[in-house]
Amino acid sequence: MATSPSAGAVRAEIDRFLLNYDQEVARRETGLREPRSAGQEPVGEVPEPDSLKDAGILNSFRNRQDALEHFNTKLRNAQKVVIVGSSLKGLIHPGGAHPDTRAILRERVARQREDTEGLVTTDFVLTHPAFADLRAEQENRAKQDIGREVIKSLMYLMEWEAQASSVHLYLGTPTCFGILADDQMILNPYPYADVAFLSPCLLLEDSGYYFLAFAKSHFGVLDRTMVVRLSDLPNDIGDLYVNLESFKIRTDELLTTARDSTSRPRSQSETESDLENMTGFLDIATKARKRHRLESSQENSAGEKSLEDSAGDTHLGA
Repeated sequence: MATSPSAGAVRAEIDRFLLNYDQEVARRETGLREPRSAGQEPVGEVPEPDSLKDAGILNSFRNRQDALEHFNTKLRNAQKVVIVGSSLKGLIHPGGAHPDTRAILRERVARQREDTEGLVTTDFVLTHPAFADLRAEQENRAKQDIGREVIKSLMYLMEWEAQASSVHLYLGTPTCFGILADDQMILNPYPYADVAFLSPCLLLEDSGYYFLAFAKSHFGVLDRTMVVRLSDLPNDIGDLYVNLESFKIRTDELLTTARDSTSRPRSQSETESDLENMTGFLDIATKARKRHRLESSQENSAGEKSLEDSAGDTHLGA
């Protein structure tokens, strides 16, 4: 029977793949790029801005509430809106980041429901509860809290009679809260160790590379495989709720495995061969392998002794 490759072999194969990929990207960037004369902008690219205004950044705000206060009018009047966030608690739940935003979104959902021509759309992208606990740990939140918040937001959307096809769950943790409304957007990055709605926000317009980059790579995720589009809100909500405990267990297992894995220096450019050539590393790796083999042998011996003792007890009892 074929044996599974060792963890070291798998890591080496992944590192080789990533190194080859990086080299291929570098080759294409340097070798295939057409030379251009000084001052000539590449076709299809936005000119390098001379200022933040040229880059399309209209304003900055201390937090999301201040940004929404400025943005709510645009949010109400826009035809096409896409919202990307974690649980969207600050927008959909009562008492959120700004009191008017929830009412505006509910109004938009009603307009979309009545708009037979599809001129008014509002798409909601939330974190899939299966990944929510990864974010909860970063924010020092209790497990399942964010997953429950996501489900509560889905309940409100169902209460508003939102179309299920406009609700999406992203298979990963969020990097940036954002609202795209026609030709403007606000961006609110997620810090590693705090909630996003207390973090600074930027207001951008469709006149620079910042807007174009996020319109494509952030708000353009709706049709990608990392997004699950819902089809039946009551059934979807029920399935997600039933699976919350399972999501938590699997997240705990993942985090435990990651923390318990062998610690070793890493960087994006480092490969397995680089690491093995570091002074003293092979000695460290050899000792670690011996230690793990010894611990595994001791655990097996203890297990066999326990089975023997149990068999002896059974015989005596008989």
